[in-house]
Amino acid sequence: MGLGVRIVLAAAPAMAGVVAARAADYPAAALRGIAASCAAREDVPPAASPAFCRCYVGRVQQTIAWADWRHADAALAASGASGLGPADKAVFATASRAATACYGATVR
Repeated sequence: MGLGVRIVLAAAPAMAGVVAARAADYPAAALRGIAASCAAREDVPPAASPAFCRCYVGRVQQTIAWADWRHADAALAASGASGLGPADKAVFATASRAATACYGATVR
């Protein structure tokens, strides 16, 4: 898990099918929810928001399995950030790294 997946893909194109399958696992409603949450971010200038969110949603799909995202999102909704276990914290850390990379790539 993590942005290392992109580095592995550069070295081993055969892994591209794994990322494509992972991205395909996300239901459309989940992607709309992630995109809506992204668009509501106040740290991204409105003019950069569409590009940032396309980047972010794509990176989330590439780096976090749908089952892991779904579990972490449910845990956050049920018990808040203080109730997250290590695996759920790792999911959100990966999402944070995706946001940081997309911010650097799209917000100037």
